[in-house]
Amino acid sequence: MAPAILQPFTSSPPQTSAQNGDSYDSQTAQDPKFLAGYQAASRIKQLEEQIADLWKEMQLKIEKNRIAIDEVVDRRNEEKEAHKRTKEMVQSLEKAIKKEKNAFDGQKEEIKSLQSEAKSLQSRYSEERGRVASAWSEIDDLKQKITSRESTITELKSAGSQLKERYAASKDRIRELRAESSDLNQLLTDNTTRLSKLEGFATGFIELDEDHLIDEYALLWEYARNEIYLQLEIDLDSKVLGDSSAWEELRNCDLAIQHRIPLPSSNSLAAKQMRLAIILAILAREIDRYIFQPTYSAGEDCPSRKSLANLAAVNAEKEAFCRSMLFSLDPESQSKSCQWRIRRIVQNVSSYLCVLLSDEQHDRFCQSLQNVVQKAVEIWHPIQRARRKYESDFEPADSDDETMTFVFPGLESVETASNVQPQHQSPLIIFPHIYAIEGNKKILYTPTCQLSSMHPQWVAAEQEMRQDAPSSTFERVVSARLRKFVGRRSTSNH
Repeated sequence: MAPAILQPFTSSPPQTSAQNGDSYDSQTAQDPKFLAGYQAASRIKQLEEQIADLWKEMQLKIEKNRIAIDEVVDRRNEEKEAHKRTKEMVQSLEKAIKKEKNAFDGQKEEIKSLQSEAKSLQSRYSEERGRVASAWSEIDDLKQKITSRESTITELKSAGSQLKERYAASKDRIRELRAESSDLNQLLTDNTTRLSKLEGFATGFIELDEDHLIDEYALLWEYARNEIYLQLEIDLDSKVLGDSSAWEELRNCDLAIQHRIPLPSSNSLAAKQMRLAIILAILAREIDRYIFQPTYSAGEDCPSRKSLANLAAVNAEKEAFCRSMLFSLDPESQSKSCQWRIRRIVQNVSSYLCVLLSDEQHDRFCQSLQNVVQKAVEIWHPIQRARRKYESDFEPADSDDETMTFVFPGLESVETASNVQPQHQSPLIIFPHIYAIEGNKKILYTPTCQLSSMHPQWVAAEQEMRQDAPSSTFERVVSARLRKFVGRRSTSNH
């Protein structure tokens, strides 16, 4: 019986199932390892066919030998040699078959290796198919996204069409607005031209350094104090000191009466300094009345001063413009008015001392007054042209922080007299404070300079006046009735 032979490979390359709808990749079929496996399979098939032919041939020979043995039993001995040779041939053929079988087994192992490689390739092929399926899934997702985006694009196109319509309407509206803007620009140009022409009539403004303003304002009164005291520290003539009528003008002025200012008719230090205080107070009020005005275009008292101050509290820009317009009116006339005001102040203040001073002293005193007033004009001029509204005032301060005690020349500090009973009378305000108006607020920049009745020089002047007062010619005698009255009051109190 013929040995079992492995089923050989088919002569053509293997084909995949048609139901899968796929075929071997052309690159896989052309792989060198795959071709080598295919050629080995073909070689095994050829060997199997050769073995089959040899096996058939051997069977025929054995059959002939058997027939020959059966027919020629008698020739057994003769045929032994032939049988022996045949047997040897068979053994030789068996060895050849065995050799061929061993070669076939080697080929079979190689086929198994190739089959293993084929399985690996099939596994890789399956993995690639999985990747392809995943790729197709991603492609489907992308298609869905594309479909969604196409829908969005359609919506955007629709919105774009609406925007184009709105854009066209906006362009029409812009044309209309440009036409209106052109008309408004022309109107603005005309108004700007008229406004520039109107503003050209004004003098413009000066931006003040307020720290410098405060320093200059304080230096003005310090200069006035020193300048006037140079004239008043000179002793008065003895004839004048004894003439009571010569003192009436000074002692009967409103400030002296209102504040009960002691003005001794002597050349003592206290008398000179009290005369200085009253003259500086009068001078400061004259300067405030004639010089510290918004303009010099009106008469003695500018009626617009209070109106402008009230306007500044309501509309600061309007006040500044009105003041600038007033300041620009007839500058030459205002300059002449300013000089007249200076002369008027000198005349008014010097009149209080015209009888007390000699002609030479009076001339020097008038020159000092003119120097002080001229300096006040120079300091007040930039304030008149400032954008902010500044004013001076002699109103009493609301707190001690807003006041400053007047210091006489030569005295660095002031000590209140300790042995004097306080008197209920308002202090003499010598120099006014300056403030800026912002809305309904007054922003103070300088304190009010004042002289109190508790001041040592004031007290000394009062004592001097009491000592100089004429004594009575009558002797004072206490009557018995007065003694009885005092006794009854004392008993009732007990």
